[in-house]
Amino acid sequence: MNKNVLPPFVGVFVSWLVIWQLHEFLLVDGCLDKGGSFDYKTGQCLLDTVNTQASGLSSAMLVLYFAVGIIVALLVASVVRKLIYKK
Repeated sequence: MNKNVLPPFVGVFVSWLVIWQLHEFLLVDGCLDKGGSFDYKTGQCLLDTVNTQASGLSSAMLVLYFAVGIIVALLVASVVRKLIYKK
């Protein structure tokens, strides 16, 4: 693999993992703040025995994911590039 391709690839992969964990944290935290419990198998917020709340993506969450993804990808790519070209 070319040395120029590796840093952005690693940066994008790490940013994907960070966004995945951030998304899970925001969904579960929002559910618990409302007094419910989060069912990990179905990915739904159980507010009581009858009601469930489907978790949707708001535009604010999408903007946050985009910003975090770009920042993490650039930072990780920069660190990997410095490690590769270290003399």
